[in-house]
Amino acid sequence: MVSFSINLQSGALVRLSSSKASITEGNISGKPSYISVGPKGRYAYVANQLTDNITGVFKASISVLAIDQNTGVLNFISSFFPPLNNWSIGHHPEGKFVYIPSYNDNTISTFALNDATNEFSKVGLSKAGGGPSSIVVAPNGQFAYGANFKNNSVSVLSIDALSGALNFQSSASTRTTESAGKNPLYIEIHSSGKFVYTANYGSGSISVFSVNTNSGNLKAVSSVNSTNLPATVISSLSIEPTGQYLYSMTLDSGIWVFSIDPENGSLNEVARNVGRSDLRIVFTKATP
Repeated sequence: MVSFSINLQSGALVRLSSSKASITEGNISGKPSYISVGPKGRYAYVANQLTDNITGVFKASISVLAIDQNTGVLNFISSFFPPLNNWSIGHHPEGKFVYIPSYNDNTISTFALNDATNEFSKVGLSKAGGGPSSIVVAPNGQFAYGANFKNNSVSVLSIDALSGALNFQSSASTRTTESAGKNPLYIEIHSSGKFVYTANYGSGSISVFSVNTNSGNLKAVSSVNSTNLPATVISSLSIEPTGQYLYSMTLDSGIWVFSIDPENGSLNEVARNVGRSDLRIVFTKATP
């Protein structure tokens, strides 16, 4: 993983240093597939796909890297090994827990962080929908939402305030009157906690959900569809810090930009084919 400093006037990046992202021994090769920063800004978490180049045996790991608060440099701390095919990492807003979906066995694992030792311990395993591929946590820390690639749905899970454990509560279809909402690969939540969005890999669409902030339950209320044929493949979504715009990363049509209606969460296209970002972009809050 590579650290950069940011020029606050121009936004330009300057490379600082690099750090190993996973433990690899012998014939094992590692490919980082996802990175996120914890809510307190102290640690970065990297999902790795590990392969034995001789036997072909595959496994996955999550690595923890400390972030130097003065320089921004990353320092590898440790790795742990959740179930296979962990494509994303969800964080509790208090920074105590992380959630890792496993596509292969239809579960989501909960891990607790020990601040004293910087180590993770497994809290438990929760059943989710078919092929959970991505997970987000509500800003109030009470609910988590998992996108289910195999059965075109989003799971709603309540979070135990003490242990961080997940409990399946309900599910909502990604289908709307405008789109089949096929194969939701990625999920994002608005900073207000009132809206959830899924990037539907199989139908080239984005589904918009309203959130009942009391119960946590979801309802798909609208969607936007690619006008490109075949359908644009959407890999991930990012909402910038003010909550006004959503950015959709595609594999063949650049970045797709939408404004967000603050009343109902609906999306209105602003631009498409903006730059290139196949997997994911993240935002930082500007420093005055």
